[in-house]
Amino acid sequence: MHGDVDKNASVFYTKDKLDQFESVYPVCEDSVLDYAMAKPFRARERVYMKPRADSYDFSYVYEFMFKEYSMTFPLTDFEVGMLSLMNIAPSELHPNSWAFLRCFKLVCSHLGFEPSLSVFIYFYQMKIGKLVGWVSLTASHGTPLFSLYNYSYKFFKTKFFKL
Repeated sequence: MHGDVDKNASVFYTKDKLDQFESVYPVCEDSVLDYAMAKPFRARERVYMKPRADSYDFSYVYEFMFKEYSMTFPLTDFEVGMLSLMNIAPSELHPNSWAFLRCFKLVCSHLGFEPSLSVFIYFYQMKIGKLVGWVSLTASHGTPLFSLYNYSYKFFKTKFFKL
């Protein structure tokens, strides 16, 4: 893991800060609120750390998933399928790559069919960053279906929490 990631503590270090965020951007669908919730980070906790043995199951997530892409948990079968295929957690996929997944899903929905993993991976391939380790999706055949999202993701690294 690149040292830059290790330096980034979460801005969501209190329940109040996380509650403020969730009041504007829903994180979980109502159907899962009985067993899923967002949790703030401890002071020394970082996005790549493993849960303690006495901890509950959780996944790290970044704010942009909910704020920029209007995602909620549980993830769709397509999103879970892509993460499983790449063998990564939600926090390991670069923000622009989440945009590609969301755009593909929206286009499929607009055209009236379910998003397909095999069709998506025909157009995109996985690329692992050497310095940091985030996984990116790049065009398989030189021409991507979608252009890069025009939002600067320089400051997303401190905006994470546990779900």
